Amino acid sequence: MHMKRLAVSGSYVVNINHSPCGVAPALSAVKTHSQGVGVTSGTRRTGIHLEWPTRARALQMDCFIQEKGCDYIGESIAETLALAEPLDGPLVKKYCILAKNLKLWLSLGGIHEKVSDEKVSNCHVVIDDNGNIASVYRKTHLFDVDLPEKGIKLMESKYVLPGSKIVPPLETPVGNVGLSIVSFHKIC
Repeated sequence: MHMKRLAVSGSYVVNINHSPCGVAPALSAVKTHSQGVGVTSGTRRTGIHLEWPTRARALQMDCFIQEKGCDYIGESIAETLALAEPLDGPLVKKYCILAKNLKLWLSLGGIHEKVSDEKVSNCHVVIDDNGNIASVYRKTHLFDVDLPEKGIKLMESKYVLPGSKIVPPLETPVGNVGLSIVSFHKIC
């Protein structure tokens, strides 16, 4: 029987008790049960994201998860809006072709979908091994915080259009996958 293999990219996971922990400690425990786990780290370098799935497939992975920043991480709202593309744009098309050519499922978090000149959607996109978009979740609960006493004001709602629904879990070669975009580990 072929063991399904999973590659994970990112820097934030939770353990079984819902406590935050780094990727390395969590995956070292998983690796004791399966050698099919791979890890990559985030970067701002354009184009590197398309290299990671190829590396995952070279390690005989069946699914690659890029949990955030799989398109870019904008340094400002203006840059984030300027770089955003529709889901049928060039970047997602490249990922679809890559998934099909590699016969690899891709779970891509943090894709900035262009909605208008003033708004994006923060999307989690899953592409199947035939290169088709299998599911899309648009972040529903946006992160807004205003702490004037600390001089902190982050208003995601200023440039992100919230999604309208939770999508059902998706059946993949590595099991059912629930799509979300979250900054709080309790939902996981």
